[in-house]
Amino acid sequence: MNEQDFVIWTNKHKAVILDKYTGTDSVVTIPNNVHIINKNAFRGLDFIEEVIIPYKVCCIFECAFAECKNLKRIKIDNNEIKFYKTPFLNSADNFEIIFRGTKARFEENASSVFISSQLFSSGDYHHPTATHFEYYKIVTYTHIFSSDEYKPFTCTVKCADGDLVYHERPYETREIKTT
Repeated sequence: MNEQDFVIWTNKHKAVILDKYTGTDSVVTIPNNVHIINKNAFRGLDFIEEVIIPYKVCCIFECAFAECKNLKRIKIDNNEIKFYKTPFLNSADNFEIIFRGTKARFEENASSVFISSQLFSSGDYHHPTATHFEYYKIVTYTHIFSSDEYKPFTCTVKCADGDLVYHERPYETREIKTT
């Protein structure tokens, strides 16, 4: 593997973006100067079994590793890395992520983009004096591992303080506040 196996460019903010992997190695080490793994960068590359992501990579965009059916292991060196939407959509049935940080840090990094807040009236929607509202905060962690094909999969995230295990069903927490 060499630098020519990667399509890389620099944006106006001087962030180095990996746009596409064009090599054929089953174990891929992202170049040390890369900051962002772009959308669809590894999509559909069935021959990839392991990816090593160095410290400078700060975010992985949607579908970056989508449909990598033989991807078994991802090593992530940066415990501040952010995931956007579904970078592992329809990946292998059973794979692991080795994450340098803690379980809490992984869940925070994986969920920061997926927090949605909604305000609902619990009263009569058509009544002009309805004053009671409930605030719902929904955090869905497994969107980063989702499967369009609705087939079973498991991802184990090995963290510094233990393991997290994700399955095909969404993990959702719901916080309810009333005002």
